Amino acid sequence: MGTKRTGGSASLDDLKVKVRRGSAPPCGPQLVGYLSCLDAKGGNNASCTEMRLALDRCMALAGPKPKKQHKPPINYFLQQVAAARDTPARHTTRPHC
Repeated sequence: MGTKRTGGSASLDDLKVKVRRGSAPPCGPQLVGYLSCLDAKGGNNASCTEMRLALDRCMALAGPKPKKQHKPPINYFLQQVAAARDTPARHTTRPHC
């Protein structure tokens, strides 16, 4: 899944982007513009300050991502089923005299 690096600084050619299907990220165009500027200027961050500031402004306005509600893993439910199966059934019959 990860890439093996042999040291030194990574170039933009080594950058891998995972594209998600569905809605576009809120600052996607600004990020693409900034990365394109870095690529065009040979990674010179000083010449892409305008694009970087636009990305910073967008990220500040977007705010933090909403937290997802906790969803228990499937193993939790499997343990509950196994525990329910392992307990002996309770009978309410009268004892024999």
